[in-house]
Amino acid sequence: MKKQKSKSGTKRFQLVSYFSVASIVMFIILAIALYYFVDQETQFFRQVQTQQIDMVSRLQSSFAEQQETISRRDLLAVHEAGNVTLTRLFANSLWDEYIAPYVAEVTQIPANQCISMADVEKDGKMSAPPAKKACFKAVGAEIRKNPGFELVNEKVFDATRGTSVFKIKVFDLRGITVYSSEHSQVGDSKIDNLGWQNAMKGIPASELTHRDTFSAFEGNVEDRDVISSYLPVYEPGTTDKLVGVFEIYSDVTPFLAQINETSANIQAIADGNLQQVQTRAALNQADIEKSSTTMFIIILGL
Repeated sequence: MKKQKSKSGTKRFQLVSYFSVASIVMFIILAIALYYFVDQETQFFRQVQTQQIDMVSRLQSSFAEQQETISRRDLLAVHEAGNVTLTRLFANSLWDEYIAPYVAEVTQIPANQCISMADVEKDGKMSAPPAKKACFKAVGAEIRKNPGFELVNEKVFDATRGTSVFKIKVFDLRGITVYSSEHSQVGDSKIDNLGWQNAMKGIPASELTHRDTFSAFEGNVEDRDVISSYLPVYEPGTTDKLVGVFEIYSDVTPFLAQINETSANIQAIADGNLQQVQTRAALNQADIEKSSTTMFIIILGL
């Protein structure tokens, strides 16, 4: 077939062919651009939902953690206040008649020779060398020989029977343990202990710890949560004359178990809420993808 020529002999411009090719190319470019923007819209929606789910998850976890932290803090504060009251009761009922005379006598047992011994560094921490520990142990043996020790021990055991108190220690103003319901600890020095130092300033100091084993009044117990409080002891009838420091250990295992159970329930509710949010997000994402696909097909068809 011969190409048509104009009267001048030149080739005629194939408008339809060029227009068709150009239209197809532009249509392809437009389709790619449309697909890109639809896909970007879908990805943006997915990203927004993912961020929202992450935010909800963090908020839920933060709420559960704050609830547990606040509950532990309140538990510590309540028991510290109870131990302060208990210390005052001990002082009012036992100090003048039993503990004060005993402390006055055993304080005369010299301990400066032990206190003056220098600590040594071990594994990056300062600790007492064996000679210093042996020196304090000898002081403790002398303290336990005092006739008043057994009388104080009997009165303390009678006063704490049937309570949640696990252990009681009495420190003199030198920081020496002049009485402990765990007798092997008599004679130990707490002069470098921050809790004892705060109590000497009139500031109670408490700590919540978990003990795998613990020596209590009733014998060794296992797997218990214990609050230990260093508490200033004032002379009965006064509020400013410091005469010693008590350390009281009380069992809070049932209370902490209840806190943990409540925290677990809150976390379970939070996990359930998060699961519902994730399910709703997945459904919304499916709806968006379906709507985007439908719109793309309609426009492509047009």
